[in-house]
Amino acid sequence: MSAFAVDPIFTQLQAIAFAGLLTFALVLQTVFSPKRRAIMGGLKFVLSSAVVAAPGLAGVTFVRGAYRLGYLEEGRGFWEANLRSVVWMSGAIFAGQMAVRFLPPMSWLSRDLANAGRTVWSARLGRWMGSAMSDKPLSDLVRQGWTVVAYSATDMSGETYQHNVLLTRQGQHRILTLRKKMMGEGTVASELDV
Repeated sequence: MSAFAVDPIFTQLQAIAFAGLLTFALVLQTVFSPKRRAIMGGLKFVLSSAVVAAPGLAGVTFVRGAYRLGYLEEGRGFWEANLRSVVWMSGAIFAGQMAVRFLPPMSWLSRDLANAGRTVWSARLGRWMGSAMSDKPLSDLVRQGWTVVAYSATDMSGETYQHNVLLTRQGQHRILTLRKKMMGEGTVASELDV
């Protein structure tokens, strides 16, 4: 009974808990991250979110649960079984996170999810701070997969022009409006989903 290693005991309840927690996490991500979902596309977003969430959830449900049961079956006490299983859980989560971060195609999905989050927060901070974070908003949108459908320019006051660009992607439509700043250098960009 002195050996640290033990045979893990996997149960159906662990699989049900893993599936339930993963489903709950994906529903939360889908509901509360509409901008990241729009940038990546629905299927890729859900797949990326599942790949990122799976190692932690599998470590808690499968690995920790199986080793805890193994230690309890071996005759260890409740606290000892729980503390020893935490070591196996931590190792499994670390290994899973390293695989997600560095092994393709999982690394590509996690990178795309992180880039979408960065794009959303850059735009959000730009709105909050009152300044555009990007000096090429049209190029950024095209890089994200948007396609230019139409363009128009209007003379607002005899001095400044307002440029309107209609973009589309996966059935969504967006109008990007660009104009020169009233004071100072640069442009002001605003987006409207239609």
